[in-house]
Amino acid sequence: MSTEQRVIRPFSPLPGLDALAREIRLRVGPDELVDGERVLLTRDVYMHSPVSLVVPEIREGGDAVAAIADELERRDLNFDDVGFAVTLYTRYLKILNFECRSTLTDWLNLETEVQVATPTARPPALQAPHGGCSVEAMFYLRSEKPRQPNRPWRFGTWLARSSFEIVTEDSLTGFIPKSLTAERKAAMKLAAKTVSYVSMGGNSPLEPDCGIDDVELWIDADLLSRLSLMPLDKRSVALQTQFFMLTISEIVAAAVADAGLRLVGWADIETSILGKVISILIPNKSSADARKSLGESYLDMIKGDSQRFMSFIQEKAELGDSIDAQLGL
Repeated sequence: MSTEQRVIRPFSPLPGLDALAREIRLRVGPDELVDGERVLLTRDVYMHSPVSLVVPEIREGGDAVAAIADELERRDLNFDDVGFAVTLYTRYLKILNFECRSTLTDWLNLETEVQVATPTARPPALQAPHGGCSVEAMFYLRSEKPRQPNRPWRFGTWLARSSFEIVTEDSLTGFIPKSLTAERKAAMKLAAKTVSYVSMGGNSPLEPDCGIDDVELWIDADLLSRLSLMPLDKRSVALQTQFFMLTISEIVAAAVADAGLRLVGWADIETSILGKVISILIPNKSSADARKSLGESYLDMIKGDSQRFMSFIQEKAELGDSIDAQLGL
């Protein structure tokens, strides 16, 4: 596998439009993210923070507009051929929302901040704290064009985009994968063809301050690039599910290997990463007593038969559907 992580497009890039997309920021409450960044929030902040895009100001007659117009014209396109939309996706409930639709022409008079969600008016994808939310701001082709080599022609083809992640402490998608390049494999003394690797950096999953950021999921750089190109493809989702299962399995295995596991109860580990894993199986609206009872029950299951616990995680993650997708069933 090569060491370079790259975005593959079946047409020559549009540098001006790419630069415009990369300047877009995502504002979540007081936090402002740049392309490729994520923010980790508590459940309450996730459910109530305003979300908006901070967009670069471009005006007709400016150099940026002229450069974009030129690169579009060389592909037989104009500003009205290019649409803009924000996609919000949560894997947990498989919700995909399209927001803030407009055209590139509209950007000539666009406000510098575009509201995506308010504390009281939120797209469904921002109402599922267990799922977190992947946000993409993208420019895309608004209509079908005559097919030509090395040029975008299919309706909906993305031309340039920026991506952001909003995750919560109890988010199923909280394990954001890191790029495992050949250099990184060598530095970590892994096999050259390693596809994935999970590391907890020596942290105990039983410790209350051991959270999602202490768990590192590494995925081969080329594979990660391909997955990012088609995040909603059935086979891509299937692989994401299996990487999620691998991460959970490593956390549970680390807990079982910890001699302190036998000595702890639910109250001791509820805020730890192991507690977060167990919470995946506890219904959101459970009362405090019910949550405690279920937490103790699943913790006892891990102590006695961790593989039985993992069977419930498999069901929750719909691993069977994931395998079917990979087999083309």
